[in-house]
Amino acid sequence: MGRISYEQKVELLNRYKFRPMAVNDPDILVAILADVVKANSNGTRKARVEGPEQQQDNSIYNPAMGLYRDFMKTQNSYLDMKDPRKAKKTSDAMRKIIEFMQRWQRDAGKPHDAEAVLNGIRFMFTHWDRLNDYHKKRIQLPDIYNNIAEILPMIANGKDAKTAAKDSLNNLKSSIKNKQYSTSATEA
Repeated sequence: MGRISYEQKVELLNRYKFRPMAVNDPDILVAILADVVKANSNGTRKARVEGPEQQQDNSIYNPAMGLYRDFMKTQNSYLDMKDPRKAKKTSDAMRKIIEFMQRWQRDAGKPHDAEAVLNGIRFMFTHWDRLNDYHKKRIQLPDIYNNIAEILPMIANGKDAKTAAKDSLNNLKSSIKNKQYSTSATEA
């Protein structure tokens, strides 16, 4: 007899399960069927999701979501996780923000462990007022993640690129005026 496929095994077990049974027959076929499914999938979904990487990620994720909830309260808003699609988008966005923050801190030569990432997220939400008006209004996590590459430098430097360019131009103008004033004062 050749090897039978996973689908054939499941079909055989399902057919056998519906045979006439005595009153006290043990229902071991359910356990056998679960073992066949588990063997075919190389473990259960729960075992794969809650691996060591996921547990480490949750040590950052849960406190980060707490920081976000506190931030939403300061913005007179709340975190709505009732809609499953919106909840998944929000959860995925926070996980991506955490990953981005780890890479950003690592690339900047700063510590990028769990505590450092949480401090970075706390700093971002605490100094949200440093952003321009466009970014200040966009407080949903998917929006924050979509603009995170612009948001973090603004918060770290206290201004966006346009404001920095205007300030640089104004500084240049004032230094030129000061030089003109000092040369005209020395000539007089």
